Amino acid sequence: MKIQTEALLATLATLAALTFATVGAAHAATITHIATLDVGGSEINVSVFDGKAAYDGNGASGQLGDGTLTDYRLFRDDELNAVETFASKGTRIGDITKSGDYSFNRREYLDFWTTTDPGTVTGGIPAFSSTPDYDFSVDGEYTAIGHDGLTGTVDISGLASGSLYFIYGTYNDGYTLELTMSGPGQTDVSDSVDVNGGGTSQNNTVIDGYWISEFTFDNAAGDYDSIAYDISGLNGHYSGVVMDSTAIPEPGTFALLIAGLLSIVCVRRRR
Repeated sequence: MKIQTEALLATLATLAALTFATVGAAHAATITHIATLDVGGSEINVSVFDGKAAYDGNGASGQLGDGTLTDYRLFRDDELNAVETFASKGTRIGDITKSGDYSFNRREYLDFWTTTDPGTVTGGIPAFSSTPDYDFSVDGEYTAIGHDGLTGTVDISGLASGSLYFIYGTYNDGYTLELTMSGPGQTDVSDSVDVNGGGTSQNNTVIDGYWISEFTFDNAAGDYDSIAYDISGLNGHYSGVVMDSTAIPEPGTFALLIAGLLSIVCVRRRR
């Protein structure tokens, strides 16, 4: 009995230490470009269907997050080149502001599965065997925005960490995607990727197609509340951003665990 009680007390002490380490200790916030993959110039499949979030193109394929996304927002031009949201989940991904009305037809080259099951998953990638919810081949059903540059924001208040995936590209021009994480009284943290420019070039000889860029952020201390992104470059097409994130644990969660262990210890001591 004594050994069991001592073991419980040791566990209690460990939980208390983790509580203070997680909630009170200073933590360096980071934002990091992980990879930018060329997914091809046409006929690209993208799923944000719950549990089967992934992409498949003639250049690359991969899973988005762990397959289940916490947030996404997908944009396109309407027939008058005005920006509209054609599918979304959550409220953290904000509006965008674009420059120019580049209308080259590559804004039509992606199919999206949002509420329709994309099919059997093999190696994390669905078969994309069903009819997409948004089909680029349908006349006028654009699945991207034509632009000469754009900006947007993502709300990360209360999030400990996450991954952001940007779906975009250009035609015969380079571009830069820069992310900046900000918070009240905090020093901005940023990272970026350049395609066929300086910095992290993807070594494409002809810029003609779509890319998916993955960035991760660490905000365990909760000091930062937003990420702003800026895509600069001419003749661009942009479909949106998806996010897989983890919330900061509430202090009350730890308190309940500790209270539960204390109750167990008290009961055992009475016995």
